[in-house]
Amino acid sequence: MGVLNTVLFPDRVDERKEDEVHYLKEIPDAKGKVLRVIINPTLSPHRVITVFFDRRERS
Repeated sequence: MGVLNTVLFPDRVDERKEDEVHYLKEIPDAKGKVLRVIINPTLSPHRVITVFFDRRERS
């Protein structure tokens, strides 16, 4: 549920490259850690590249 929620209702979106969009969302159940989901939107269907709690981001 965390990954889907992050992509559908992100706190922030960062489009770094044409083939890479970063979705960030604070996850309250994870003590406020920020989940980063990186997606390639140029593929059909969109492909998740990676998912991780980003230590550099703080709520």
